[in-house]
Amino acid sequence: RLLLSIPFENQKLYFQAWKLDFRGLTLHLLDANVVENSPELRKITDSLYGSEPGRRIVQEWLLSVGGLELIKKLGIKPRIFHMNEGHTAFLVAGRIADMMRTEKLSFDEALNYVRFTTLFTTHTPVAAGHDEFPIGTALPLLSHYCTDPVWLERIVGMASSLAGSGTDGKFSMTALAVRGSRWVNAVSKIHQ
Repeated sequence: RLLLSIPFENQKLYFQAWKLDFRGLTLHLLDANVVENSPELRKITDSLYGSEPGRRIVQEWLLSVGGLELIKKLGIKPRIFHMNEGHTAFLVAGRIADMMRTEKLSFDEALNYVRFTTLFTTHTPVAAGHDEFPIGTALPLLSHYCTDPVWLERIVGMASSLAGSGTDGKFSMTALAVRGSRWVNAVSKIHQ
């Protein structure tokens, strides 16, 4: 059993990883339904893409930051990270924080490296397809992950809405993914 945890507000969010080998590919699945979590936190991975914003942002936190923790634990050292939709945009924040901590880089140095090694694919031009959360929902997750005030301020700034795809005062996962990636593409020309 591979049990990991990530910071979650004033506690830890525990999760286990399942490994599936499929036709020469390895797929890792994250599961929060473990006894170490409270009953409420155990439900986070019951179903995906629900309409509950509070639950959805926690799923995206687990997918991004939990996924990063799993990659580190397994000793995988990707040269390029690919974010498919904004669901994993916290990956940008997590990688920057890690580089600032482990490599002693400034925010700008870490951002440049992360940006250079990240690709983002979006699927829809429709605003409803781009997750945005109240900043007050994102701040507790971020502030317990990295206490550096420069990091926190800059990450919130990177997540400010893109023109035409959201409302000011929201934490836009798409904006964070776009601004944290050197390459941005769409799944088809019509979606570009």
